[in-house]
Amino acid sequence: MTYVRNSTGQKLLCCWDDCEIAGHDEIRVTAVQDGKRAIYIFCSERHKQMHINGHNSYGNTRMGEHGLIR
Repeated sequence: MTYVRNSTGQKLLCCWDDCEIAGHDEIRVTAVQDGKRAIYIFCSERHKQMHINGHNSYGNTRMGEHGLIR
C-alpha cells in the first residue's frame, strides 16, 4: 500500500476521529465540500466504513462489524 505524504515527506494520518496511524492512498473516500473535492484517507477499511456510516450515527458500523478489530 502507498502512504500519502505531505510536502515535507511526513506521512499523513488516518482521517478517522483521533486515529494516529498513517493513512493509505488506496483506502480513501472522495467527497465534495463547498464546491471543492475533498479526499479522506484511512489506515484501514474499517475506519473508512466508520467514516462513511458515521454521518448517520457517529461511529456506528453496519450490523456485525462492531468491535475493536482494525
